[in-house]
Amino acid sequence: MTIETLRQVPLFESLDDAAAKKLCELLETLDCKTGTFLFRAGDAGDAMYVIEHGKVRICVRATDGHEVTLTE
Repeated sequence: MTIETLRQVPLFESLDDAAAKKLCELLETLDCKTGTFLFRAGDAGDAMYVIEHGKVRICVRATDGHEVTLTE
């Protein structure tokens, strides 16, 4: 990911050049195919994802068992 792309994320837009460069060096690229689960409810929060291309769908299971899409 480039510094310019990183700065398009509101959380990172105010980073100075040195901090943005360092963060870019620490990022790992993850290419996912359609239908890939990045995480499931209850998983440890040990990662953060920045979507550079494509989109994600966030769903939860309702109490009656059906899937509810929160965002897409």
